[in-house]
Amino acid sequence: MYSTEDIARSVKQAREAKGLSQRALSEKTGLAQNHISRIENGTVDLQLSTLLELARALDMEMMLMPRNAVPAAQGLVRNLEATGRTSLDLDKPLRRLRSSVDRIASAYPSLKDVERLQRLSAALMNLRLSAEQLQTIQDAARELRRVSHIAPKAESSSIRDAKHERISQITNQLQNIRNTVVHPLEFGNQNRVAPAYSLDKGNNDG
Repeated sequence: MYSTEDIARSVKQAREAKGLSQRALSEKTGLAQNHISRIENGTVDLQLSTLLELARALDMEMMLMPRNAVPAAQGLVRNLEATGRTSLDLDKPLRRLRSSVDRIASAYPSLKDVERLQRLSAALMNLRLSAEQLQTIQDAARELRRVSHIAPKAESSSIRDAKHERISQITNQLQNIRNTVVHPLEFGNQNRVAPAYSLDKGNNDG
């Protein structure tokens, strides 16, 4: 059975998940902001009409169910919340990669690997990747950001050449991840080194 504290916590979590301030929720529901604050602090007895209004504004549903079904329903809600957090976490390395590739493109627009990096970062966004592959992508994004840190005008030719070589290595590493996912039978597991003929030469990135 839900207690006042449970309901108060659920309302606050739902409001924060939608990115609403108490003031914004007040405007959506017509309830005073200080009243919403008291509800979230569990210091006021909620009327059913008020709870229904809050549920509507927060895209929540209220329903009556058998008491013995409550644990299962709570477990389902926790699983859905965990899935949502996981999806956001999985996107983070890929967003970082796109950001790092943009920095490389800005710093070295004429570099031959830039266009391939851009295509790879876009392609990887649409693939189902393992945790290990995502970690590799995150490491690659961090390294690309480090490589682009110094403005090209301040670099000697030897430093620039070394950076170009590192960018090329990272590009091939990302290409191998892409190939491993797209062609699993050909490439086996993700730790296998891809044969030279499989590496994209800029014409067949899929």
